[in-house]
Amino acid sequence: MLYHAIYHPPTHQAVVRPADHGVSDNEWRHGCRILPIYAPSTTRVSDLVLDCCYYLLDNHQWSDLIASLDDPGLVLSNRFISTRVVRDKWDSDRPIY
Repeated sequence: MLYHAIYHPPTHQAVVRPADHGVSDNEWRHGCRILPIYAPSTTRVSDLVLDCCYYLLDNHQWSDLIASLDDPGLVLSNRFISTRVVRDKWDSDRPIY
């Protein structure tokens, strides 16, 4: 499978995707373009993107970046991990008398 990079020139940030995934209409409207680096592995593409002086993002960070371009007041990282433990009915903490 081939991979390529999609970059946003004003912020100098990029994301690596499979080569059959193009630029969405929303990304295109914000100026995102395809960096023509095609390689069989994500690590090779990532190394070449870093050599081009782009900051590499993962998919969640990239979607936050694109969403923030639509709404500048949007909080970039509102993902959190819940600490609530959901217990099975058989795993309840019952006191033993």
